[in-house]
Amino acid sequence: MRIVLDTNIWLDWFVFNDPTINTLKTWSTKPENTIVIDGACKQELISVLAYEKFQLNTSHQIEIASNVDRICEAYNSDGASLELWCKDPADEKFLRLAINSESDFLLTKDWDLLKRKNYWIKNFNQRNLKITTPLSWNKQQSQFEQ
Repeated sequence: MRIVLDTNIWLDWFVFNDPTINTLKTWSTKPENTIVIDGACKQELISVLAYEKFQLNTSHQIEIASNVDRICEAYNSDGASLELWCKDPADEKFLRLAINSESDFLLTKDWDLLKRKNYWIKNFNQRNLKITTPLSWNKQQSQFEQ
C-alpha cells in the first residue's frame, strides 16, 4: 500500500505528537507499506517547520526532515503533470503526487481536498485513490486487520 501525507499530517506526527497518527507510525514500519514524498511536498514541509509559531530550532527542523527522508520513498515528479484545479493551488502538489505515484491514499485534514474528494475521484481517479483523514484511515485499517 502507498500513501501520501499532506504537511499537516507530518506536523501531527513530528510536532504535535497526535495520537491519531500512531496507527500510521506502526503501519509505516512494515516493508510492504510505503509513504511517498516528492521534492515539492518536502520543500513545503521544510518551509512550514521554520514557521516561528512552531518554535522549532534549526537542529530539530533538520532532524524532522531527516526522519521524513528515512521513512519515505522519494518520488521524482519531474515531467509528471496533470491538469488539476484546487481552490488552494498549494494543495495540487499533494493530489498530483498521490495520482502520479499510484498511491492508494492521500491523508489530509485539508477541508478543501476532503470536500472535493468525490469530484477528484470521479474525474481523475483511474487508480482508486482515496482521500481521507487519518482518523477515517485508522478505522479502515482496523477493519482490514479483523
